[in-house]
Amino acid sequence: MVRVDGAQLRPVAGDSNQAQAVCVVARAHQTLIWERTRTFQRLRSTPREYFPGTLTATPPWS
Repeated sequence: MVRVDGAQLRPVAGDSNQAQAVCVVARAHQTLIWERTRTFQRLRSTPREYFPGTLTATPPWS
């Protein structure tokens, strides 16, 4: 369709600078959430792996 009727098609509109900035901020926010989750999971798994007896001696983490 583009090869045959290219003159009849309108050009694809690009994102504005503001929309691109929102995408960058949203991606950074999501990356920080993933990193926070990963860090918390490591913090929880380390005592379970190396010191399983401490889990019975301390209150449970939520």
